Amino acid sequence: MAETRRNVDAGTKQVADLDAQAKQARQDVADTQEKLADTNTKLEQATQQRETAQQELKSVQEQLDQTKLTLTTATASETELGGRLQQMQGQIADAQKQLTEATDASTKLDAQRKQLEQAVADDQAKQQSASAAADQARQQQETAAKQASDAQAQADQTAEALKAAQAKLTDLQKQAEDQQKQIADSSAARDKALADLKTAQQQLSEAQGQAEQAIQAATVPNLRNDFDSKAGEALSGKPGVTVAGDRVIVQSDTLFAPGGTNISAAGKQMLHQIAVTLKAVTASLPPDAAWILQVGGHADKQPGRISNRDLSAARAMTVVKALEAEGVPPGQLVAAGFGDTQPLDAANTPAAYAKNRRVEFEITQR
Repeated sequence: MAETRRNVDAGTKQVADLDAQAKQARQDVADTQEKLADTNTKLEQATQQRETAQQELKSVQEQLDQTKLTLTTATASETELGGRLQQMQGQIADAQKQLTEATDASTKLDAQRKQLEQAVADDQAKQQSASAAADQARQQQETAAKQASDAQAQADQTAEALKAAQAKLTDLQKQAEDQQKQIADSSAARDKALADLKTAQQQLSEAQGQAEQAIQAATVPNLRNDFDSKAGEALSGKPGVTVAGDRVIVQSDTLFAPGGTNISAAGKQMLHQIAVTLKAVTASLPPDAAWILQVGGHADKQPGRISNRDLSAARAMTVVKALEAEGVPPGQLVAAGFGDTQPLDAANTPAAYAKNRRVEFEITQR
């Protein structure tokens, strides 16, 4: 831009020279040839000025292209610079118009030079043409200087606007980074909370399992004691019924005929009382309570028509079916035949044999 001002100053000086030459031409017509030479020199200088103006225009155009490239990479907040860019383009178009006018003026000066060469005698007309050309050149130079000043002001405004837009973009980028960090921190906190919740749920599940196991472990002993106590009370006074340790024992001779597997009438009454007692003591238990009533059949060691183990197993199964018929859930009953392997009395006497022939009812863990 400083070079443009220097060119404008040089143009101003040239205009002054043209004025001086015009005055000298009016004073001394005889020096017309010398004035013609001066005019040629001025024409060459004007041509050089035109080339310089073209170079300046090219430089301004390159700056405009660079400004366009910079503006296209800015954020949406810089769109307001579009109007200013259009203004600069209009100013450049005006500068181009001025350049065209300067070119036309140069052409006119060239025509004047030819006229001077052809008709030196017509000094007055040539002097008038030179004066008019000088006035026009002066006006064009003033206009070019104003255009250059306006272009510089617009360039300064564009630079300031671009700087402000860049600062705003930097601030927006920082805000975005801060938000991303907050999201990352929130995600980490959420993951930790989920992990803690999962651990707590697992610990709760384990505690619930342990509690259930403890409840189940306590359920069977309590149920066994309750059943033995109430069954003993219900069967109190019945022959062949005893409560020993953790089981209710009923002599087989009370339930079955010797060597048989059919339940007697008295045996059915006893099994009815056992079923009623069992259902009463288990009524408050949850359906998934892990208890079971084991019905164990036992025989003496005397040989019979079938093996003692088969006989004891058949009697245990018959009792289980009778309890099922009384409404005891089948899933809570199991039959087992032990034969003569677990005698209560090892003596070889009728009393010992009768004591060993028995059916035992025992609540156990399922």
